This record gives sequence, C-alpha cells and structure tokens, in this order.
Amino acid sequence: LVCVSVSEGSSSLVAVSLTDQGDAAPGAPKTLLKGGNALAAPRISPDLRRMAWVEVAGGASKLFSATVTDAGALEEPTMVAESAAHPMWSALGILHYTSEAAGRWNVM
Repeated sequence: LVCVSVSEGSSSLVAVSLTDQGDAAPGAPKTLLKGGNALAAPRISPDLRRMAWVEVAGGASKLFSATVTDAGALEEPTMVAESAAHPMWSALGILHYTSEAAGRWNVM
C-alpha cells in the first residue's frame, strides 16, 4: 500500500506492508520520498516497476514518475507534466492523467 503521510507541515510518500516482509513488521511505514511540497495521488504501475505522483507548490501541480527498485526505493524521478492531476496507469502500463496545460482540463 502506498500513501501520503503528513507531519509537521511536510508530506512524504510511504509504503506500508500489509503482510510480513521479514525485515519489517506489517504496518511499519517505509519512506519512499520526502517532499518539501505537498505530495498527492501516488499510483503504482501494474507491473510494480514504476510509480507516479503529483507535487503541488504555490498552487501549481506537477506530475512525476520514477522507477521502483527491487528494494522498493524510487530511482530517477522525472517530471512528466505541469498543471497535471489524477494519475492512473492503464493495464498496459501507460500513464494517463488530466492536464489543464491547454487552458481546460483534458485526459492525456
């Protein structure tokens, strides 16, 4: 389970295991990304190898994507789009999202 954790005005993306993983008890959160900005909408790809999320700062949103390593860390975060929200992966592993970059909301 991947979710957003907010503490002391800062947000982080965390993974929470729902089963015993050997080195961590079920329910123990593992921080994937600490953000100075508001983080939202983490989504894991169907093959579990990519993750997308939204960062919001100053009213502007940016969509990011990164590779998930075998150890569960995020690697090579890349900005995918600005003025974007609602990321969702298709069954084929294509990242879709809504974007207001053209002046009105569109599905990309």
